[in-house]
Amino acid sequence: MQIRWRNSLSEAAWCLTSLLVSLIPCASYAREFKVYAFIPWPEHVENGRRVGTPPLDAFLSSLGFKNIKVLYEKNYATNGVPDDAKARDVARAASKEGVELVSLDNEFGDRLRPETVIPQTLELIRLFRNHGNSFALGVYATAPQATYGWHPEKLEMTEGLNVQYKSVAEAVDVLSPALYNYDGHDFEKWKRSAYFHISQSKIYGGKPIIPYISPYVELKKTEVPRNGVKVEELTEQEMRERLNVLYDQGADGCIVWASSQSVGPDNKQLLFDPSRGWGKALVEFIREHQQ
Repeated sequence: MQIRWRNSLSEAAWCLTSLLVSLIPCASYAREFKVYAFIPWPEHVENGRRVGTPPLDAFLSSLGFKNIKVLYEKNYATNGVPDDAKARDVARAASKEGVELVSLDNEFGDRLRPETVIPQTLELIRLFRNHGNSFALGVYATAPQATYGWHPEKLEMTEGLNVQYKSVAEAVDVLSPALYNYDGHDFEKWKRSAYFHISQSKIYGGKPIIPYISPYVELKKTEVPRNGVKVEELTEQEMRERLNVLYDQGADGCIVWASSQSVGPDNKQLLFDPSRGWGKALVEFIREHQQ
């Protein structure tokens, strides 16, 4: 009973915070909201045609998306240990390419035991600082930690973890909570999760908040084909609703992440299309919030 009472208290506190935030008057002008994209797909739609050139990254840049490099353990570590030579090479490449944000997908240790994660994460950040200072640096879903959907019973535990991960938040330039569609198409649950993660990001003291989001919902694991991730894309309205929540809650932008192996329900490769669906919502939102 005591545990359930604490969970109810945490959820009540979250509800009160959300109410207070909603009462803050909004500015009459549109502030900047940066949209980054990591979408490693070989083809896209341009002027109604399916094309492979220019590469999608270049096409996205022409539409106002910001340059980002998302790095995984193979890019910066050897045998699970931060590798100075690898960090140097990718940091220099990012600087040369004019990348605005480098985001590290941190796989060190057990996230529920911060002492197994924090030392190597801070060392990795130090290595990147040594070899590149022309880009902002962030770490995926570390400070704050992810709840992987809306789970009121996890709020108190996650709040405690976030306090312990403060040193990571202090070491990075941007904070990147994970706000994928863990609850499927359920927007209300996604919204509650977004409120919680953004409010937790704000406890670290004013650093830019750039959450990870996804343009699709992963279907049941039993439906995932071999060598692929079967997904169902968000509609234009669903993406617009998510962007509005992030903006209204004070996020400074978002990172749109997609798997290179994602396929639709028909097992066909997905295509970014700026004239329809979630792609259209992103392009229009960028235009409305450029500075």
